[in-house]
Amino acid sequence: MPMYGITVAASLLVVNAMLLMQSDTVKLSRNTIDFGEVQVGDDRNMVVTITNTSSRKLELEKIRTTFGPFLCVANFKTLQPNESGELKISISAMKFTGRKLAVCYLQFNQPEFQERLVLVKANIVSDSLKKK
Repeated sequence: MPMYGITVAASLLVVNAMLLMQSDTVKLSRNTIDFGEVQVGDDRNMVVTITNTSSRKLELEKIRTTFGPFLCVANFKTLQPNESGELKISISAMKFTGRKLAVCYLQFNQPEFQERLVLVKANIVSDSLKKK
């Protein structure tokens, strides 16, 4: 199995294990974003809907991403009970080529500390590399 396949398999196992431990106060519309094949120079966006399923206010403390060229940005700081917001995940494929994998971590501090993960992947390709 190529190194990328081993890395992806290991990452998916860790992410899936962490997802199973998460409480029911935050619901994500999906936990994986796959941009598929992206040409160098292209920008793309996808959205994950986040819903507060608790009876108390949910407060987003921090968002971090393990690897560029991905960027994760939320359109909210707090969500009231049953309120939803969006997490916009972007890729800017400027110079990195090959298969890319990252995790977007969302850390909430209210009503209690909890973390949600979104696995993000893409295969960045260049037409000039394909022709060689």
